[in-house]
Amino acid sequence: MNFNIRYYLPKTFLIRSFFIIFIPLLWMFIASGTIFLQRHWKYVARSICENIARNVKFLCTLDEKNVLSWKVIQKMGKDFFHIRLEKIPQIDSTLLYQTQTDSQSIFLHEALKELFPLGVCIYRTHSTISVWIKTNKNAYVFYTPTQRLGYRTLRLCGIWASISSALFLVIAVVMMRQQIRPLRRLSEWFRHITPDHIPELPRIEGAREIRRIGLGLRRMVQHLQYEFEQRHQFLLDLSHDLRTPLARIKLQCQFLPPCQDVTALQEDVNHMIRMVHQYLEFTTCKECYKEKINFQDIVLILKQKNISFREIQWNLEKNFFYTMNGNSSDLQRCVQNILDNAIKYARLKVCVSLFSEKSKIVLCIQDDGPGIPESIKIDIFKPFFKGDKSRTAQDIGSTGLGLAIARRILEEHQGEILVLYEQCISKKMLPGAHIHIVLPLDMQLNNKENCL
Repeated sequence: MNFNIRYYLPKTFLIRSFFIIFIPLLWMFIASGTIFLQRHWKYVARSICENIARNVKFLCTLDEKNVLSWKVIQKMGKDFFHIRLEKIPQIDSTLLYQTQTDSQSIFLHEALKELFPLGVCIYRTHSTISVWIKTNKNAYVFYTPTQRLGYRTLRLCGIWASISSALFLVIAVVMMRQQIRPLRRLSEWFRHITPDHIPELPRIEGAREIRRIGLGLRRMVQHLQYEFEQRHQFLLDLSHDLRTPLARIKLQCQFLPPCQDVTALQEDVNHMIRMVHQYLEFTTCKECYKEKINFQDIVLILKQKNISFREIQWNLEKNFFYTMNGNSSDLQRCVQNILDNAIKYARLKVCVSLFSEKSKIVLCIQDDGPGIPESIKIDIFKPFFKGDKSRTAQDIGSTGLGLAIARRILEEHQGEILVLYEQCISKKMLPGAHIHIVLPLDMQLNNKENCL
């Protein structure tokens, strides 16, 4: 399995922009913290520790040379150096061999060891540092706040860096959202475009590149709309021009004496009229009015219309409701197209079964004809597609739009049309084509109707 980092990257432009800002900022803080700040704080900590050691040395020297009294020396250390110095009888020898763990204590120990080589011991708590030192004459212990080693400054620096970084990221996210908002508006506008309706384009704002994209999309949509209107008008004019001579020919054929040639001519004229009607039906996309209907009523209406075809076997449940929202006339046309296709290719028998599966309506139309090859099960629903010779030998003059129109109607009803055989869930199996119409079932309405 090949590893591809693109599958793990964020999908939205906003989150990608956030990472573009956040990663360099994080790298900057890591680099500055490890390269610059670490060296800087080491230097500052050493300087502070050396300063504390010199102050303690100064106070101890004043005491050993009796320059000032002990109380004055203690007061001077507390007021000027923030050091509380006390004399002790002696230092426990075990304390002198204790090791330091933190870097500040190590720096202070090294600075004091240079000035007091006889012995130094440091004990640190959260707030106070206690240090025992030994000179040639006396032993001392002094206490100083831990903050003198620079912890407060370091903490303030970290807090300031965190707050400024968070504030910078919030400002960056807000600004990026403002920049992305025009793209989202364009995306929503483009998503709601349909052949029947083109919504009004929102005001184009944002950066120059985004405005150019918006203007380009508007020009493209206007051009497509113009082309679509021109095509629609051309088909209307063409149908009108074709229907007029066809109607004349059909009328003149009725006054001719009946014979085989006249009958064949009438069939050809009727076929041409149906072809023109199918072309217009396919190219004209109109939003259908939907209402609550019982799909079984549609199938029963088609059963009455096709009662002359004795080869059709209908498997329907009596007094059962298949309630859904849809357009009755469009669904009748959809099912009739598929039924005509099955009758055309069937040898002796066509089977129509209606049943429900979970929350779906399934209408299975089977025939015992040559069947549909696996290689064209998807292509047969494309406009103007003609199948293999075994299924089209008797289909001279077919438009190839029946199944395409059926699929379009089902898509408008959130349904689908499938070609199945081995997976067919109908009880009776015929060896030919198996077409399944699947539509969503309104379970709430259906349960109420069936309970009644």
